[in-house]
Amino acid sequence: MIRHIRIAALLSLALLLAALASSCKKQRNATDSSQQYFISDSFFKQLGFDTTRIHTVESELNLIGSVAFDDDKVVKIFPFSGGIIQSLRVELGDYVRKGQTLAVIRSTEMADYQNQQVSALSDMELARKNALQAKDMYANQLISEKDYIAAQKELQKAESELRRINEILSIYGDETASGYTIKSPISGYIVQRNAAEDMEFRADSPDPLFTISNLNRIWVIGNVYESDIPKIKLGYEADVRTISYPDRIFKGKIDKIYNVIDPDTKALKIRVDLDNPELMLKPDMFANICVRYDEHIKLICIPSEAIVFDNSKNYVMVFHNKRDIETREVQIYRVTGSNTYILSGLREGEVIITSNSLVIYNALHD
Repeated sequence: MIRHIRIAALLSLALLLAALASSCKKQRNATDSSQQYFISDSFFKQLGFDTTRIHTVESELNLIGSVAFDDDKVVKIFPFSGGIIQSLRVELGDYVRKGQTLAVIRSTEMADYQNQQVSALSDMELARKNALQAKDMYANQLISEKDYIAAQKELQKAESELRRINEILSIYGDETASGYTIKSPISGYIVQRNAAEDMEFRADSPDPLFTISNLNRIWVIGNVYESDIPKIKLGYEADVRTISYPDRIFKGKIDKIYNVIDPDTKALKIRVDLDNPELMLKPDMFANICVRYDEHIKLICIPSEAIVFDNSKNYVMVFHNKRDIETREVQIYRVTGSNTYILSGLREGEVIITSNSLVIYNALHD
């Protein structure tokens, strides 16, 4: 019995000594760790810091789209009458000024308009003489008032017909008995051309010979799929990027939402209005559209570069002083561009390390 008591006492003493040794080792390691991970002044200058703040959560929606003409600044030119293109004066992409000749058309139909003009002029002269004669006769009571009014109406009718023909012929100008010229009604760029020299065409063709647009302002049309429709509203800011200029961001706003689902893409169309002063954006360019919108909730927002990802968890290095740097696990709500919104793990006003945070993390945990 005494022997068992002695063995139990020895075991208790051994466990107590082991615990004391472990405690001393931890204290020694803590002291060594504190000395080992002290941040020097030279390295301190290489660190970046930020103070946590509460911000309204801003989300992003990435859409696929393409550059298009601003239809409000596009003019489509259709032929006045059928004929053959005798001379073509412009190429696709050319800048033209208002009134500049685009093409000379040879058309037999113009001879008919010329004949109508001559006939209308002759009819007007005759009607004028008849009206003057009727006026004199009515003054001398040789004709009735009815006949006098009828002569005046015939004159008005003849003058109206002559004005109609003259206006038709003046639309394109430089008309001859065998043809006419097509001139640009606005200043802009030839963005579409369905014409070639010696090409024969009909007046009822559905395609315009020329399309002219002012490219200083353009549209970007994007596709919004059904699940994202509630996230889109008029006035939202949008960043547009293209393959041609991957480092350039074109900024605009959503100015129209087409409330019809495209049967081919099964998507809703939106329109982003953009300035294009350098004419970098061309119609039919492929475009990526990033739409930013607020979620109306507020969370801690920090730079995304402050996040350290390790073992399927996210950490932030919280700075207290050069000898006290805390590794804090955080729960991420959303990453939006260069910002990360934190659901839990940080409080407002804490100082965190942004630049070289991974170096500090590795030094503390190796």
